[in-house]
This record gives sequence, C-alpha cells and structure tokens, in this order.
Amino acid sequence: MSNYVIRQLTDEEREYVLHNIKSYCKCENPSENTIKAVYILNRLYLGLHHCYDVIHRLTPKDCADPYFLKVTIYGKGGLATWDFDQLTRLVIMAHELCMRVEITSCNMQYLHLAFSQRETREGDICKRHPSIEEAVERVRANW
Repeated sequence: MSNYVIRQLTDEEREYVLHNIKSYCKCENPSENTIKAVYILNRLYLGLHHCYDVIHRLTPKDCADPYFLKVTIYGKGGLATWDFDQLTRLVIMAHELCMRVEITSCNMQYLHLAFSQRETREGDICKRHPSIEEAVERVRANW
C-alpha cells in the first residue's frame, strides 16, 4: 500500500499555466492532463517561452483530451541526467504529479513526449503511477 501523496498544482501554478494555454493555444477548456503536461514543459524548459514552438502548435482538440497529450520537441541539446538535467527533472516531475511520460523518436532531430495522467498510486496498471521512491525501490530490487 502506497502512502505517497500525489502532488497537486498550487492555485498560482495552475493560473499561470491556464493563462499560457489560453494565450498560446487559444484553448479555453484544457483538460487536467493538458494542464499538468504544460506545467511539466514549463518547468522542464525553465519557462514556456523556451518551448513556444511546442505549445503554439497545440490545437484546442489536443488540449481538451482528458487522457493523452503528445508534443513534438526539437532535440534542444538532448535530455540528460546531470549538468543539463532535463531528463532527471522530467522523471521526478512525472512521478510527483502522477503522470506517465513516454519519450519516443520522431526523426534525427525531434522527439515526441506523450503525457498521460494517472489517477492513483495503486490499482490497475493503466490507472496508477508509482511515486519516485517506489520506482527507485523497484529498479534497485531488480538490478
């Protein structure tokens, strides 16, 4: 049984993200999945102005999907675990916010990031997402 809390966005974080989704995407009613995904992108790139091209391409239909959001990013120097620690931050934020994030290649220059909100820390594999502590424990146990 997990006793790790799923981090919720503060009112200030939520308002910032909603303002930017409405400004960049012209989407009036984004899903919770989109709000969390854009929040992660904001933190990942240290400001949405650094990934304007990603956010600007989202359509209102993309933003309204309650289960899935896929964005295409330029390599921007890659994703790393240290010094340039975007990969580490992405993984930790995904676990904290209970979001499944999948990274796939698009071509030699671009990557797809797919975001899918999970509901809980326990239960069906399609609905749960472990905390970072649980994920680390599982990896170490199977090392």
